[in-house]
Amino acid sequence: MGMLDAGPDGREYPVFDNTEAPAFRVRLPAGVKGKLTPRLEIFKAGTETKVETVEGGAAREEGDFLVTGFTPKCREPGPYRLLWTLQGADGKAVETRRE
Repeated sequence: MGMLDAGPDGREYPVFDNTEAPAFRVRLPAGVKGKLTPRLEIFKAGTETKVETVEGGAAREEGDFLVTGFTPKCREPGPYRLLWTLQGADGKAVETRRE
């Protein structure tokens, strides 16, 4: 298991009602502040069709972790594949996570 801890914000599963905005959060160790940046790419399930790329908001410190929120604009119901990427200062992927 790597440093990238990503999931839906405030719930166990990434299932959202069509009247609410989907929201996700990423937790990283506080020691990576200013060194690594999380990013989210959303694809239609079962395809390589990219729907959206989401940059996180400002990271806030919670104990020993940095927590960054992600709020996609996509509101069309359906299955999606999430690709989380942790990027170094040089823009290269340090870690990826696919859900």
